[in-house]
Amino acid sequence: MKILKVYQAYFSPTGNTERIVKGIGKAFADYAMKDLDLTDKEERAKEHKFRDSDLLIIGAPIYGSRLPAAVTTALEKFSGVNTPAIIITSYGNNAIGDALLELKKCLSDKGFTVVGAGYFSAQHTYLKELGRHRPDAEDMKEIEEFGKEARECLKLMVHYDVGPLNIPGVYPYARQPMGPLPFTVDTTQACFYCNLCVTKCPIGAISEMNPKEIDHDRCIRCGACMIVCPAQAKYFKGDGYESIQKKLSANVDKRMPNWYQVGKGNK
Repeated sequence: MKILKVYQAYFSPTGNTERIVKGIGKAFADYAMKDLDLTDKEERAKEHKFRDSDLLIIGAPIYGSRLPAAVTTALEKFSGVNTPAIIITSYGNNAIGDALLELKKCLSDKGFTVVGAGYFSAQHTYLKELGRHRPDAEDMKEIEEFGKEARECLKLMVHYDVGPLNIPGVYPYARQPMGPLPFTVDTTQACFYCNLCVTKCPIGAISEMNPKEIDHDRCIRCGACMIVCPAQAKYFKGDGYESIQKKLSANVDKRMPNWYQVGKGNK
C-alpha cells in the first residue's frame, strides 16, 4: 500500500487514548500527518473523507464493553475508499468487551480496510489505583513496536490480500451501549469559574453561564472536566460511584495485558 498522508483520530477525554494513538503514529513521523480530536464535539460534527492513499490510526476508550455513543455517531460521518486503518481501544485494566470488534465493523462498513488492531490498558477513570499511570513506559514501548510492525506490513500489503484479523469480541454484541450511570459529577467551592471544563466537555453538558451547573442526563461521566480543572473542583458523587469502585478494586493488583495484531502476523 502506498501511503501519502496519516490521520491520527482519537476520542480521549482523559488523554490516555490519545497517547496510545500517537505512540503508534511515531512510526509514521516522516509522513504528512493530521490530528482529528474527536473529543471535540465540533470536530465530531464534521464530514471526514479519506482516500486509498491515506492511513487512519484511530482509537477510543471502552465504555461498558462498547464504544462511546459519541464515537459511533462521529464514525457515521467518516467515509473511506479502501482506506487502510489501524484501530485501537483503551481499557481500564479490567475488561475488553466488544468495543474493538465494534470499531472494526463501524469502519469496515464505511469503506475502510482494517490492517491492524489492538487494545491497551490505561488508568481507570473511576479508580485511579486500577492501572495507575498506564500506559506506562513498558506499555509505550509495546505500542511503538506495534506501530513499527504495522508500517513494515503496510509496505508489503495490497488491499486485496489483507488477511482477516482475529479481533476479540462477539457479534451481535453481548451488551447494549453504556447507559446512564448511578452517580453524578459535582463541583466544590474551589471552582473559580475559569470555564476550562466548559470548553473541554466532549458532550457540552456543562453550562457556559455557570460551570457548577451540569446536565446530568447528557453527562457521560468521562472525567474530562476533572483532568482539566486547575482547582480540582470536579468530582464523582453518589453511592453508585462507591459501589463501582468497590467492584473494580478486585483487579487493582493485576497488571492486565495489551494485545495487538497486524495483517497476517500475530503477537
